Amino acid sequence: MDPEPIEEIEALVGDLVQASRVPAKRRQFSIKPTVDRLTALAYEHGLQPNVLRTLVVDVLTAPNILLDQANLGCLIRNLYPAAASVDDDITLAIVGCLGHGQRKPSLPVQALLLRWLVLVYHVLSTSALAVLSRSYAVLFNLIDTDGIRPQLCHVLALITRRKHVRPFRIQAALGLARQIGYHDAYLVGLFRVFKNYYPEFIMGDVTRSRASPFKHPDPSWRTHLDELRLAWQQNRLEGGRANLGANGIDLVDDAPYNGFRVRQNMLIGQGRSAKSVLPAVHTGYAQEDSVTLEEIHSAEDFVQHLENIELPSQMVAVLADPLLQKLLLLRPSDESFARVDRWLEECIASVVYGNRNLGYLGRGNIDELMELLEVVHEYITSTRTFPPVFHRFFGEILKHWDGKDRKTLIFESLSFVDVTTFAETYKAIFEPLEERLLKIIATSQLDLLTFYTLVLRQQTIKMKATDDSNGSNTDPSSVQAAAFIHALVQHVNDLVLALIQNTYELSLPPVLVAGGTSTRALLLILDFYEEVTIVLALRRDGVLACVQELIPLPKALYPLHFHHSPAIVSRLYAVLASYKRALESAIVHRPRRSASAALASAQPDTAAASQSQSQTQSQLQPLALPLTDHERARVNLFNGYLMDVCNCLWRSRAFSSTDTNALGCLVDVAVVGRLAGYVQGLLDQDLPLAAAFSLSHSPTLCLQATSYLRQLEDEAMESAAVDDSDNASPTPPLQRRHAGPITQASLSRLAESGGLRLSWQAYRLGLLVYLEKQGFGGIGSLMNNTIKNLMNTRASSGQA
Repeated sequence: MDPEPIEEIEALVGDLVQASRVPAKRRQFSIKPTVDRLTALAYEHGLQPNVLRTLVVDVLTAPNILLDQANLGCLIRNLYPAAASVDDDITLAIVGCLGHGQRKPSLPVQALLLRWLVLVYHVLSTSALAVLSRSYAVLFNLIDTDGIRPQLCHVLALITRRKHVRPFRIQAALGLARQIGYHDAYLVGLFRVFKNYYPEFIMGDVTRSRASPFKHPDPSWRTHLDELRLAWQQNRLEGGRANLGANGIDLVDDAPYNGFRVRQNMLIGQGRSAKSVLPAVHTGYAQEDSVTLEEIHSAEDFVQHLENIELPSQMVAVLADPLLQKLLLLRPSDESFARVDRWLEECIASVVYGNRNLGYLGRGNIDELMELLEVVHEYITSTRTFPPVFHRFFGEILKHWDGKDRKTLIFESLSFVDVTTFAETYKAIFEPLEERLLKIIATSQLDLLTFYTLVLRQQTIKMKATDDSNGSNTDPSSVQAAAFIHALVQHVNDLVLALIQNTYELSLPPVLVAGGTSTRALLLILDFYEEVTIVLALRRDGVLACVQELIPLPKALYPLHFHHSPAIVSRLYAVLASYKRALESAIVHRPRRSASAALASAQPDTAAASQSQSQTQSQLQPLALPLTDHERARVNLFNGYLMDVCNCLWRSRAFSSTDTNALGCLVDVAVVGRLAGYVQGLLDQDLPLAAAFSLSHSPTLCLQATSYLRQLEDEAMESAAVDDSDNASPTPPLQRRHAGPITQASLSRLAESGGLRLSWQAYRLGLLVYLEKQGFGGIGSLMNNTIKNLMNTRASSGQA
């Protein structure tokens, strides 16, 4: 908040405090403009804690205040505590001003103050809530006051706990009801709260068939307050004073949304929603010495009473209450989750079969399922669990889903599904989702790939968490997860091929379909394979054992390799570098056999890593099991990828198939010959087709290569200018610049003609560093982990 509004508000409050002690006829100025300006600023910026305290304590609740009721009401309706939680002294001042007496505020003003307490109940500090709890007797003794009974009963309903419900209070409330009649909705609502805590309390038909009168007084006021508080906290973050409120209070712990208070339905808007249908957290049959969730207001309270907290009566409230979710995560209970499952089963059955005569779900039933989906999604993402009952729930949703409504919620929720085998999970969840998407939306393949990326990410997180907790990566759950990931990648490989084929058919020149569908599809493909590399980086035995099967298919790789975006090719090369490291690790961690078994087998060929060892060492040390023919073929395929990329970028031998394992980018020899002739007819005679995809000439990277050389030339000219002014023997300036394109021969000619002196090897090494600084680090990563000369250079320099 800007300092000018704060200073103006403080000055206006000071004037208001002075004027409130002076009779209206003796004031030198009208108080109306001051009140109007103050309320306008309070609505726009909110009130700081010191200003709020002054207004409430010294003006609104102070005795013998000489302001008229209209101005007092206008002030109360604009008390927006935007900066911090409401302190206990403010709450105490409001409690102290209630009741009858000449020095007390009028009953309408008292009613407005109680209403304000309800409005800001979610931002009351822990000490303020403690004040209200200790003042329960004072507040209860005032319910016979007609002018404030509705607001007072609402406050009592919010703060009532088991310790407050005593037989003598029940008798007193019943006596009042007999005097004024049982038609008072607010008194009946308070009876209902009492009955929740004291089930033996018998009221007959009085509390039945009536809606609760305790609804939020002004949802729009609450929304505006939340906006002010959010803007204020954002300003604190930008100002470097994150999370510190008045007097050093930590707003993260003291905020209303910190997850350490139960969610009250009475504080939710009046609109019907799935959350309002769910029961609130309430603990029935609680004893006076027991600890309930409703009494927890901070993280300290929760930790202190964690082992003694009573479970609530309606366990299904866990779907929408963050505090109950934390309790069940730290104190899991099979019985509790079984109760939630039964409630969900009944809820689904009532929605699905509630209109059995129609034989189908109506629009209203589908809307109810979708509203419940929001609550289920919140529960799944908060607890990171997927109870079995949700399988039926999502099964019903997928039957009637239009493929668009709440798509993100469905994807995120289903990504947490507990897997057994891929076949079972695919039949139960993935196949119905695919059928629904592929039948309805034209771009559903992209959505499907996004979903599978989410699934792989969650399985990776589970695998990492399981391995960390067990201290081993060979337990059955880790092995099962590795098998699932293997099958998932195999399945997505087919989807990737279909997606690339459809993308390139739809993205013909001159423009891409849908403003860049092709690029978006390729980025999503890279997102998935980057998730695969994260799994490989975990170095889990089960994953490494099948790493050869996780290699992308060639028809998916080469379209990415020849893409025009340097960001895409850089990410691709980073993925290939990660795969190479994983394959190397898999070879190292392969199961080994004994030396005697190795001698008995008498294999003529051994692994490349053991060829440099002597015959004696090979006899004494256990050897890794040799690769099977299929595994060897997959490794050779991957080596072919690396050879093709290096031939294109580094060795100027694009489309060569004569090197070991080289695939020639899967381009037919006849096609390569025709392309070579075409290039010779268009470009410089010194540039053959084989060099057209190098770092300097590639259509994807030629701009970066030229920019790098221009940067070196500019730096050399600046250095020469500095030397010319500072030294007696200055460095001669550059006589000419490189005209491009950059080749080994052109750099030699440039140096001989007075230009920049730069060797071909230094230029290429520097270009890799330049590309990394520009955000294209995947290119250098692959080259440095594949080219032997670069690997030796990095090893000698001690780099990773």
